[in-house]
Amino acid sequence: MKKGSDDSPNTSRNTSDPVREYKVWELQQHADRILASTFPSGFIIPIEIENVAYSLGLDINPVPGLSSALQVLGALWRDHEGRYWIVVDEHLMDYGENRYRFTVAEEIAHFVLHREPLEKAVDIHGAVGLQRLLAGRYTYFEANARRLAAGLLMPREPLHPDVATAYAQVVKVVGFRNLGAVTRQVTDILRRKYVVSYEAMQYRLKEHQFRAYAAMEQAFRTRSATLWESQ
Repeated sequence: MKKGSDDSPNTSRNTSDPVREYKVWELQQHADRILASTFPSGFIIPIEIENVAYSLGLDINPVPGLSSALQVLGALWRDHEGRYWIVVDEHLMDYGENRYRFTVAEEIAHFVLHREPLEKAVDIHGAVGLQRLLAGRYTYFEANARRLAAGLLMPREPLHPDVATAYAQVVKVVGFRNLGAVTRQVTDILRRKYVVSYEAMQYRLKEHQFRAYAAMEQAFRTRSATLWESQ
């Protein structure tokens, strides 16, 4: 993708393609719209991702042994009555909170972005097979879903000010001797608050729209406890 292509609309793109590459701003708009619709009075962190699913008419069904049987943690499928289900591995639901939340968010994203091609599956096996087929055919199929899932679980507001607050707290305690230690602690504080994995938060903070690690590095090198001072 060309530099800068994430930042502005391209009206020449065929937006009717059910499996297409979405720009970052489009996925962020989807996330903002879904959260505003689900929580009209405002949301709290961590995001209640199950409520997001329910607001979209999705049911969540734990399936014993899903991971061992089909080598997936979750999938989206539509039953013969037209109801959409998110199926998740039962063990994950009970014992893997961070991964469970992201799995549900990712299947919500597939429902929002890829509902038309996925509705052809008539059972769980078919749903898993179809998602694998589409992921193999379109390199951005899973990337789009993961990015939208991240936008739902780690909304840009209040994440943006939360980064600045966490950074200020960390450098106040540990000082300006080790940038790596600072960024790790900031990431850990935020992943605990948002109830996501360290890797998920790390990826989100590195995204174009945040550039949080770059901002922390710049502030650290000038021995400043304030991020985005010009904003």
